[in-house]
Amino acid sequence: FEPLESEVRNFDLKNAPSMGVDNAKISLVEFSDFQCPYCGRIAPVLKQVVKMFPGQASLSFKHFPLSFHKQAVPAAKASMAAHRQGKFWEMHDLIFENMKSLSDDIYVTLAEKLGLDVEKFKKDMADPSIEALVKEDQAEGSRSGVRGTPTFFINGRKYAAPDRSPEGIKKIIEQHILKKRG
Repeated sequence: FEPLESEVRNFDLKNAPSMGVDNAKISLVEFSDFQCPYCGRIAPVLKQVVKMFPGQASLSFKHFPLSFHKQAVPAAKASMAAHRQGKFWEMHDLIFENMKSLSDDIYVTLAEKLGLDVEKFKKDMADPSIEALVKEDQAEGSRSGVRGTPTFFINGRKYAAPDRSPEGIKKIIEQHILKKRG
């Protein structure tokens, strides 16, 4: 059993919201759906993993809205509209906190809460290029073997281990990416 699949995928990250360092030694790419409870649970874990490797790691977010989640696409668009105002991760966290009450009306309320320019936010949410980015992420995920959410990759290799705790992920990074024995 390999905790990281052997096949290495290359992702286009130029439009993906990211945290951590550029040209990171440890690159995490997450495919997520804002209406998926498991995605809500893994989000803080992956952020924590980045913090465990200061100056070495990054986390990039990719959209993979599942068809049966009616608010997944609007939520994805809202997060990218917030990203245009430099508030992706703040919106990401608020959407997950409000997952059970997502509706077409909530996004503007969340944008107001974050102090965003609401008119710009509404215009960006309706911008077809934002929906196109979400669809591109989804297509890239499908090509890369993403079948459900959350799915994440470490240095292009799909994470397949059952342990999804920060410590478990850290151990696999140390063994397989940093090649530390111990």
